[in-house]
Amino acid sequence: MPETFSRYRSKTIERYILKELLVSLIISMFAVNIVLMMEKILRMSRLLSGVGASLWDMLALILLVQPPLSILTIPMALMMAVLFTYTRMNVDNETVVLRTSGMSFKTMTRPVIHTALACFALSLVISSYVGPMSSRALRSRITNIIAQKSPMAIKEGVFYTLFKDVMVFVGEKSADDPASMKNVFIQDKRDKKRPWVIYAKDGRIRVQEDLGIAFELRNGSVYMADGQAVTQFSFELYRMIIKITPRIDVRNSEYMPLQLLQLARSNNDKDAYLEFHRRITLPLMALVVGLLAPALAFIPGRTGRLGGLTSGIFVFALYYGALVYFENLAKSGRIPLFVGGYAAFALISAAAAWMFAGEARR
Repeated sequence: MPETFSRYRSKTIERYILKELLVSLIISMFAVNIVLMMEKILRMSRLLSGVGASLWDMLALILLVQPPLSILTIPMALMMAVLFTYTRMNVDNETVVLRTSGMSFKTMTRPVIHTALACFALSLVISSYVGPMSSRALRSRITNIIAQKSPMAIKEGVFYTLFKDVMVFVGEKSADDPASMKNVFIQDKRDKKRPWVIYAKDGRIRVQEDLGIAFELRNGSVYMADGQAVTQFSFELYRMIIKITPRIDVRNSEYMPLQLLQLARSNNDKDAYLEFHRRITLPLMALVVGLLAPALAFIPGRTGRLGGLTSGIFVFALYYGALVYFENLAKSGRIPLFVGGYAAFALISAAAAWMFAGEARR
């Protein structure tokens, strides 16, 4: 009977801890997501403000950014949630009461292990499948917005520089037909050795099926510089096509893990190889946090509720700093790529296991 009561009491306490932990996890994910989203929102705003992207366009892009971003936010939010929960229990002496009543450290942290396993499974699915699909959809969406709204975004009397290495100036636009232009001036520097300058009396901008932009120019001249010489020729109709390439680096993030590995082996692409290792280590960080965060929560002692949180932020900053450091060493060829991909993870995993075992023995 006492054993049955003890088991029932233990399950009740675990459910109490798990409930508080999940609430803290949701709040932490929201907070961390906002912080990490600010930089991406600013980049997308600078990119799309020139084409008049609507609020709904921005909301759609923010939703598409969430899956790749959650690979980072999940372990960080889990760390914050565990530290908030157990530091609060430690400061309020709840952990002292539980340990005095015979509950072990491992039993008290069992809800963390269960939550960490769920976060690991979710992160692995996102890292392997959902994230790459979302990245492809993000690039396609940005390209489509730029292509569809460029005719309306080009204003008369304003230098338009959204297209990479191409500047457009329109002297006059029709209010009834935004795609129609007059006195068009285009500077094309896509060929660095032979820049072009194009002037046309009339022009029209069209959206291509492959999400490119076509300038149909009439009655104008082309001035092409080649060293000290300048070549000029006139035209009645000139068609200039620009492929839309958003200035957001999503190349590696669009590949599935096996595609990354194949790309790394076939092209000897170091960035792809290191990205492949990140797809493995970042989801595994949820398991590491499940060992490290409870141990950190009992360190503060008299430092208050924010002591463990400060330690957690410091640990994550140290880990990401070490990750970038070892990856740069691997890119420069000073250490093997495998070592560069796993060195930081191995160090923090060893530290987490040592701290968890030490706190369990105390």
